[in-house]
Amino acid sequence: MAGKIVADQLEHSTAGSLDTQYVVNGSAKSFFDLDATGTFSLKDSFNVASATDQATGTFDINYTNAFSSANNVPVNHTLNITNYDNTLTASKTASLVQVLGINSTNGTVQDTDPFGATHGDLA
Repeated sequence: MAGKIVADQLEHSTAGSLDTQYVVNGSAKSFFDLDATGTFSLKDSFNVASATDQATGTFDINYTNAFSSANNVPVNHTLNITNYDNTLTASKTASLVQVLGINSTNGTVQDTDPFGATHGDLA
């Protein structure tokens, strides 16, 4: 049988207390870290079923547990492989986010090492 803890607040002996709604609502429900500049691989993840290399600089991150809607908030970044790299969210649904690696110097799509997290309500 699964256990259950019911609490409205978390309290630390010296740091004070925090309402648990901030923990539940403010925690990322998914994260990923890709290696996309060498052999494509998912280096680390949470709530990610798979990552797909769609084309140069374009990656799909498929969630294990879908969000309740497409109104989730993916926050993505990339390592600075070349000067001024950016990662953009190309599209998102309740079950995946597609990210693009963009060279902001010339606007080309390029392979990067993206990482990110998504916030929102799980289904």
